[in-house]
Amino acid sequence: MRAAFVFVALFAAVWALPQAGLSKINWEDFPMRRMSVDGNGVVDDSSYNPGVGPRIINGREVEPNSIPSQVWLIFRLFPGSGGWTCGGTLITKRFVLTAAHCNAGAGLVEVYIGAHDISVEEPGRIILVATRLINHPDYDSGTISQDIGLIDLEQEVELSNFVDVIKLPGRKYVGELFEDANSRVSGWGLTVGGGSRSNVLLAVNSTVLPNPNCRAVFNIFRENEICTSGAGGVGACNGDSGGPLVHGNLQIGIVSYGRAGCPPGFPTVFVRVTSFLDWIEENSDYVIQD
Repeated sequence: MRAAFVFVALFAAVWALPQAGLSKINWEDFPMRRMSVDGNGVVDDSSYNPGVGPRIINGREVEPNSIPSQVWLIFRLFPGSGGWTCGGTLITKRFVLTAAHCNAGAGLVEVYIGAHDISVEEPGRIILVATRLINHPDYDSGTISQDIGLIDLEQEVELSNFVDVIKLPGRKYVGELFEDANSRVSGWGLTVGGGSRSNVLLAVNSTVLPNPNCRAVFNIFRENEICTSGAGGVGACNGDSGGPLVHGNLQIGIVSYGRAGCPPGFPTVFVRVTSFLDWIEENSDYVIQD
C-alpha cells in the first residue's frame, strides 16, 4: 500500500448519490494513484498506468466498520469521466484528510464514508460528491514534499455506528518522533502482489522507524515525514495513498510514497501529521488540542 498524490481548490456543491449504480462501478477504469521513488531517488507517478494494482501487503481484513473514520475516494476530472482512487480519513463532520497528490488534477471526488465492502450496497454508508479540494500551497510533485490535502464536503455528515471522526495529535505531540511505536495502516487493496483487488478494508501493523533509517532508504525523506518498517513483508502500495497511519487512537501519518514496485521489506513513507497541525486548523474546522 504505497502511494502518493496533489492539488486543486474548486467551488461547487456537494450532493448525496444513490448507492445503486456507484456500487456497480468497473474498478478497472480507476487505477490507484501512487508516488514512488527508485534507488536513485527519482520520483515516479505511476498512478495512471492501467493494471497497476494497489495492495496492503500481507494485510488482514478488519472487522466491518471497526475503522469508521476511513474513507474511500474516487477522483474524476469531471462528472462521468475516468479517474483514480485513494484513501482518506474523516477528521470532522465536514472535512476529509488525504494526500495532496490524490487531490491533484481532480475536478471532483466521490467520497465513500462508513464503507467496508466497496463492491456492494451497505447499511449506514454515505456517498457524497465534493468539488472543493484543498492542497498545501507548497506541495511539490517532483519531490513529493508537503504532500497533504483536505476535502471540504461542504455539508456535515451525521455520525453513527458506521461513521465517525479520527482524532489527531494535540500540540503536545509536536516534536514527538514516535520511534519504535506500533502503528496501523489501512486501505482497500491486494493482500499479496499479483492477486485480485480486494473489495474489503484491510490493515497491517508495523513499527515506526527512526528518521535516519528512513533517509538511508529514501534520500528525499524530510523531517516532516515519518516512515514504517517493511519487516515481515508488510506495507502500503498503490491506492493506499492518503490513508491513515494510526498509533493508539491518534492519526500520526498520511500515506505518501514508497519504493517503486512496492517490493516487500521496504519502508512506507507518510506525511507527519504533527508537522502540519496549524495548516490543518487554518484550512478546516478541526480544532487542534493543546
